[in-house]
Amino acid sequence: MLNYKTTIVKNNPRFVGKKLFLSTELKDKLFNTEDGYYLEIEIDNQGKLSVRKILKDLKKIDSINKPSLRQIGQDYLGFRDPSVSKMLNYLVLPEMEVERIFNNLRYKYLNSIYLSGFPNPSEFIDSKYNKAFQALAGLNVRQGKAKIKRDNDYFWKSVGFKSKAKKENKFSEEYNALNFIITYIRNNLSDIKKIYTELIAIKPGFHELYIHPDYFDKKFYPKGNDFRGITLRFLRGQGNLSNIDLKKLPDNVSNHYHYIRYAPCNVTEGPFVYRKNISVSYSEEIRKIDTKDKISDLKKNFMIFDYKHKNLDSKAKLRTFLLEAEKFRYFM
Repeated sequence: MLNYKTTIVKNNPRFVGKKLFLSTELKDKLFNTEDGYYLEIEIDNQGKLSVRKILKDLKKIDSINKPSLRQIGQDYLGFRDPSVSKMLNYLVLPEMEVERIFNNLRYKYLNSIYLSGFPNPSEFIDSKYNKAFQALAGLNVRQGKAKIKRDNDYFWKSVGFKSKAKKENKFSEEYNALNFIITYIRNNLSDIKKIYTELIAIKPGFHELYIHPDYFDKKFYPKGNDFRGITLRFLRGQGNLSNIDLKKLPDNVSNHYHYIRYAPCNVTEGPFVYRKNISVSYSEEIRKIDTKDKISDLKKNFMIFDYKHKNLDSKAKLRTFLLEAEKFRYFM
């Protein structure tokens, strides 16, 4: 039986013991077979490779007999004779799929601004347009106790977004992808506490640290003893999670709609962000940043592309920015 004890366990230990997914050859999404299966890949500390075909609704899971990374590259990605090191570049964490999806949502929001032809795009890179983004993205805007209930389209039309932006930026692909990966996480990852902390660190934790000017002001620290409040304080270096008894994912990330709705300023204000290495943890890195002066340290382990502070005050500047931001739509 083929063993990866040297090529992976010894030489690439960051890939060991993790549930990973195969990406497409273009790295633009998770690989999905013609009959609707995703490929989950795991290498144990003895170098044994396990591969499972997982149907989108998780109702059917089949194991692949005697798999090898080389064979997977040939059979599914069309590579002629891929090396192990090449194939490792196409393995991604479930959380990395979450990163990719939110980067695509950010891109489509900025593209909506561009297609609407606003003379000063920077004006719309602001949390006050959260409802406009949600309506553009097809989410029902919560109107609470408002005396006048608006049609959902009112929230993007009233601020000047054009029908072209709504028509050309379809968000269903991101919704479907997020639905699968959140469902998978909820049902297949055992350390719920750790994964929840990581999901909150990805959204909104990173955004709050990088964008909010009052992040280190203790007057504005998250309140409450719900798990979300405890987690957000934990990311600021306050307390620990060891005594929290979490049996399932809390409501704010329990499904794709809840997660997209939660902290929409993560999209309207950014930034684009990707970890540079599969072993990088958002929650661990965020906790290291305890002063404003250390924020720049994030660039050691993350690729960051900020648009909140980019002064995109013309359509031409936004167009140039979008061309540069294109790479964040893919796994890196």
